[in-house]
Amino acid sequence: AGASAPYDLVLLDPPYGKGLCEAAVQMLSDRGLLAKNAIIICETGDKESLPERIGALTVTRTVRYGTIRLTTYREEQP
Repeated sequence: AGASAPYDLVLLDPPYGKGLCEAAVQMLSDRGLLAKNAIIICETGDKESLPERIGALTVTRTVRYGTIRLTTYREEQP
């Protein structure tokens, strides 16, 4: 059986340096594919930085591991 939206957890690890994490997060948000309280984790190169906000999603944590950076987004709660 295939997965179906809305998604609770999304892990993104696209090729580095192409802006694909930001584009994917924006698409997921725009198309309403995320469940309430969904978590999105983006893996990028350590020199890349992602915006603090993408749509209704806000960075909640950024961690660097050697040459990679993991950025966690969640919907901003009132």
